[in-house]
Amino acid sequence: MTPIKDRTSRINKAGDQQFCAASYSTVTAEVLESAHAKSTGKLLNFSSQQIRDCSSDTDQMNSTGAEVNHNCEGGTLFSAFTYATEYYVLLENDYPYKGYGD
Repeated sequence: MTPIKDRTSRINKAGDQQFCAASYSTVTAEVLESAHAKSTGKLLNFSSQQIRDCSSDTDQMNSTGAEVNHNCEGGTLFSAFTYATEYYVLLENDYPYKGYGD
């Protein structure tokens, strides 16, 4: 039997979306956090609120060619990851989670 590796140093506690259907932004932030931890050894906490807000901004997303997400009304991982690869994602402390739509 292959032993299970401890990967807790690469995973933050799951974010609470409260009453907002924006799992696309939470998942995107968590994947970025894990990838960053795997490559650097440092676990950061990226802002899912920024990803949600900004991947729902028509002006920012038009330049990427991806569809615009819909804040707390849902969205796609593709658009959230597109935003995250085109723009700098801040840390949660700098752009905290509000848990409601704008």
